[in-house]
This record gives sequence, structure tokens and C-alpha cells, in this order.
Amino acid sequence: WRCWNGRSRDYSVTSQQGARMKGTVIGVDPGLAGALAVLDLASGEVVNIEDMPTMQILTRSKKQVNRIDKVALHGFFEMQQMLGCRMVLMELMAGRKGQGADAGMQLGLGVGLMQGMCIAMKIPFDEVSPSVWKREYGVPGKLVDGKASKAADTAIVKRADELLPSARDFFRGPKGGLQVDRAEAAMIAKYCAERVLNIKPEG
Repeated sequence: WRCWNGRSRDYSVTSQQGARMKGTVIGVDPGLAGALAVLDLASGEVVNIEDMPTMQILTRSKKQVNRIDKVALHGFFEMQQMLGCRMVLMELMAGRKGQGADAGMQLGLGVGLMQGMCIAMKIPFDEVSPSVWKREYGVPGKLVDGKASKAADTAIVKRADELLPSARDFFRGPKGGLQVDRAEAAMIAKYCAERVLNIKPEG
């Protein structure tokens, strides 16, 4: 796994080490509509989920567009560093068919920003393919025949409810709408703790 200094390193720990390890890990579903989930290593519970911070800017063509709020994102990582973040695991993103050049560029920029902040704050980080972590936990994909599907969204959140029942309120908006990106970020954090660091919650 990649360390903050770019060197490859195995972050898995023995069960004895894992029992003593405190702190948190962060699972990231990148993108403007993504989310960042914080999981406590001792309890195995998700303690916080933040939507990817964004802000509107005015382009040269006088068009309002959303962009990642770099200052807010830095503040998030700075706080998590102080709270004892052990690792950040981001979903490995790839361009999709029909995706515009600007969307692809912004996605890559967002991932690069988070990697840069991890390096600056000396927080180990890595990426995991969606097919890998979803297969591990039996989570369906977001797309059906290349298109977004409400049925797929429902199935993803249902699986997150099963894996992380205490966090189910995080996966729903104020009016009960499903927050799929939050659910996926939470499951990525769980994968980071259990499969990357090999840590099981106490008790």
C-alpha cells in the first residue's frame, strides 16, 4: 500500500497489533457528488460522513459550475489528522463512456487534491477498485446497462444498512432520500479497516 512518501508498504497488522490500534480510517467516494466517511477502528463504527465540500465558481463563459472547495477539504483532512487518522482509502476512479472531458478532468483533480493533502499531512493512503471491494461485500454496481438505476441505489444502501446498521441514518437525507455516495464511502472505510489494515473491532 502506498505510504505518504510514495513508497510501497504493507499496512496489514497482526491480530494482537490490531487489538491495540486506535484512531480512525477514512473511506472516500471521489467526485463532486462524493463523500468522505470516518470509521473508528476500536468500535468498527462509522462516526461521521461528510459530503464532498463544493463551491460554485464563475467560468470565463459566465457559467456557474461546481468545483471542490479546496479550503474546506483541507480543513477536513487537517481535523482528521489531529483526531488520529491512520489511513485514507479512495475508490479507484476511471472515466466512463459518455463522460465529458471536463468531468474527467475534475474527477482526476479531486483525487490528486486528496492525495496531495495526505502526503502533506503524512497520512498513508491508497486506492481500491470498485470491483474489488464490492465483490468482497456483495455490493451491486451503480449502473445497469450503463445507466444509473434507482433499483441499484436501493440495493447498495440496503447492503450498507446490513454491514453498518448503526450508520443507516447517514445514508439518508433529511427527507429520507437515499445517499448512495455516503453509503459507498462508509463501506470503503470498512474495507480499509478489515481488509487493508486487517483490524477487527474490539469485543
